[in-house]
Amino acid sequence: MSLFHTLLALATLCSVCTAQTIVLPSKPGGGPANITMKKFRAYNTNVFYATIDNPRDTFHIYASLQPDKKCGDHEKTDDQAKKNGCALATNGGPFKFTVANSCLGYVISDGKVLNVQSTGNANFGLLTNGSFILGELKSSEFHQLNFSQLVSGFGWLTYKGKVLPRPGGEIAPRTTIGVDPEGRLVIVVIDGVEKHDPPIGTTLYQTGAVLQKLGIRFSINLDGGGSTALWYDNKIYDKPTCHDIPHWTCVRPVTTTTCIKSP
Repeated sequence: MSLFHTLLALATLCSVCTAQTIVLPSKPGGGPANITMKKFRAYNTNVFYATIDNPRDTFHIYASLQPDKKCGDHEKTDDQAKKNGCALATNGGPFKFTVANSCLGYVISDGKVLNVQSTGNANFGLLTNGSFILGELKSSEFHQLNFSQLVSGFGWLTYKGKVLPRPGGEIAPRTTIGVDPEGRLVIVVIDGVEKHDPPIGTTLYQTGAVLQKLGIRFSINLDGGGSTALWYDNKIYDKPTCHDIPHWTCVRPVTTTTCIKSP
């Protein structure tokens, strides 16, 4: 029996979850953030593939807060990363461009509930028992589970190793998050420019195909397009295009970020 299946057998079952939600064990282990970063080419663009070996104590969701401490201000991914001491960070979930209360979906940061909204989209979170939870969450499920971190994304990319999006669709930069067969956290960021001729990036199906080839059996799509940004090695590591146009590398202000940092 593999390590993953052994951990899966020991994982706490989610008795209140819908069929669209799955709970997976994270790989045990403490200590400082252990990040492995790889870069390769696929679909004529750059793919950044990060694995986090000890996610239980190092994975966080952070949000830009308004003066009243509500989730909904906007800050660039790199600014949030520097403020929170992240070794690695990406943009997080979708948001509104309005000035106030712009967070969308569920947002929990270090056990603190910052936003509650059932969108019907897939979510990614970490429970206090160290298990990951991925998928759709109804309001009743949200209130019955003990979350440490939680952010809403869009849809599934891979589920039980199968690519779920259909072929075709928009080509864009992508930010994704998932769990590998060893229980490690996986973050994959794909460069792109939406208004390039032809567009650069990947469709959702192609994104899922990249993750499938990497062996990522469960993964979801976070916010992408001009919001996609990757902070690593004390700098913006990819080529974000906040205005969706070529030859203009810039980081878009967003509401939430994923963050990896040592405890």
